[in-house]
Amino acid sequence: MEEKQVWDYDDGNPEFRASGKRLVPKIPLVAVYPREGTLVADHPYVTLDAPWVGEQEKRAAARFLAHLKSDGIQEEFKATAFRGARGETGSVIDNSPWLKGFNPNTQLTRPEPAKLDPIQASWRDYRKKARVLFVIDVSASMGDRLGSASASKLDLAKQAWTSALKEFASDDQVGLWTLAGKERRELLGVGPLRDQTAQLLAEIDRLKPEGTGRSLYTTVTAAVAAVRQRFDRDRINAVILLTDGRNDDPANTDLNGLIRSLRAQPEDERVRVFTIAYGAGADGDALNSIALASLGARSDAADSSVIGRAVLEAVLNF
Repeated sequence: MEEKQVWDYDDGNPEFRASGKRLVPKIPLVAVYPREGTLVADHPYVTLDAPWVGEQEKRAAARFLAHLKSDGIQEEFKATAFRGARGETGSVIDNSPWLKGFNPNTQLTRPEPAKLDPIQASWRDYRKKARVLFVIDVSASMGDRLGSASASKLDLAKQAWTSALKEFASDDQVGLWTLAGKERRELLGVGPLRDQTAQLLAEIDRLKPEGTGRSLYTTVTAAVAAVRQRFDRDRINAVILLTDGRNDDPANTDLNGLIRSLRAQPEDERVRVFTIAYGAGADGDALNSIALASLGARSDAADSSVIGRAVLEAVLNF
């Protein structure tokens, strides 16, 4: 991972959000700089030599490059743990107990694409396996359309989930619940994907909007408890929740209590919650708080055109 990613994680801001609540980890990451050599993530600045790039565009590009390399802007980069244009560090890196502000004696050359391809292909074999419970909101509002979308929110979400399943390995474990009105339905228990892919796809395909309201907090509590019941220390144990609304269950309005319980989880039995806020009606603040308290992450799908990206973003945490 990059040097800056270590700093963002330890700063409680792993997704590099400009604002919002942060949760500093109890156990920080420490950067290890291999003596054998270091890969440098360069970010080239290129002005295209193309027919549609005229002299005016080239002058604008040159001025913008000069702006990026100016002292003030370079200091802004270094203040957020980037290195400067010449590889120099700023006080953030220099003063961090988790990073080392030095220039490696040996810089490794970038691997050829032919070598990178099998490395990427091996990711599923070497990464930590997942044990994940999907919780999908199928309340009546999921039958609505956002903007000019040609299908309902639920239909587009179903397409996104079906596509995202391809990112899991056959020995990952996956289950499915729905949040429907005041009730939840446990459609498929968490089990090896290789044994229940067809059933999982069939259950997703059969989802239809039903019920009104959402017992959101109660459902999150129950989902986390269900995953912890057979907690597997050799896997990432998690819940992925997608909803387009907010909790309106009068029997449980205790968001603070939910957050306290998620934060109080033992480190060796932590169930992370990854939330997806779908549309303007979703309670983004509550979903963000739930994700942060469990050391998960929140994804956003402001409109139907990006629901596929949001679901994939959540799934790629595994």
